[in-house]
Amino acid sequence: MIKDISPVSSTDRIISLDILRGFAILGILIMNIQSFSMVGAAYLNPTAFGDFTGINKWTWLLSHVFADNKFMTIFSMLFGAGIILMSDKYGKGSRKDIYTMNIQEVFEKSEYEKYINVIK
Repeated sequence: MIKDISPVSSTDRIISLDILRGFAILGILIMNIQSFSMVGAAYLNPTAFGDFTGINKWTWLLSHVFADNKFMTIFSMLFGAGIILMSDKYGKGSRKDIYTMNIQEVFEKSEYEKYINVIK
C-alpha cells in the first residue's frame, strides 16, 4: 500500500481539469436547487408543484435538456481521470491497487455515515 500520498502543489495542478470540475459541480447545483425547492414529484413531473406555463415551463425544460444527469457524468469522468493521474504520479503500485484503495476508502466512509445515521 502507498503510504506517502500528499496533495499536488499548485504548480503541478491541471487547471483545465479544475475548471471542468467546478463547472460540473455548478451544474449539479442547478439541478439540486430545483430538486430541494420543490416536492420530490416535481423533479420529473413539473405539474405536481403548480402551473407549467411561462417561465416555469422554460426553466424546467432547459434544466432537464441541458443539465439533468449531464453534469454528474462529467464529474464521474473527472473522478476517473483523477484516479489515472494519481496512479501515474505514484507509480509504485499498479493502477488497480490505487483504484481499489480509493474505492475502499469511499465505501468505508459511506458505511460509517450509514452507521452514524442509524445511531441518531
